[in-house]
Amino acid sequence: MDIMEQILDDAAERERAEHEYVSRTGDLNLSTRSSVIVDSPNLVQIDLEMTEEYAEYIVDKGLSTIEDQVIRADTEIEAELNG
Repeated sequence: MDIMEQILDDAAERERAEHEYVSRTGDLNLSTRSSVIVDSPNLVQIDLEMTEEYAEYIVDKGLSTIEDQVIRADTEIEAELNG
C-alpha cells in the first residue's frame, strides 16, 4: 500500500473511532472512505468523505472529526513528500 493511501486509511479509521455521534446503524461509519484522487510529481489531491445523506448534518453539528482528520492527513502527506 502506498504511504498516502495508508495515511488516508488511518484518517478514516480515526474518524470512525473518535466521532461523537452514536452510529446506530453503522451506515455512516461504513460510508467513511478515503482516496488519492491525483498523485503526480507536481500535485497531490486527496479525498476523505462520509457519503451518507445526513453526513453534512453530523459535521455541521460538530459531532464528526472528519475535518480535523483531513487537515492531519494533509499535513502528514506533505511531510512525507518533503521528507
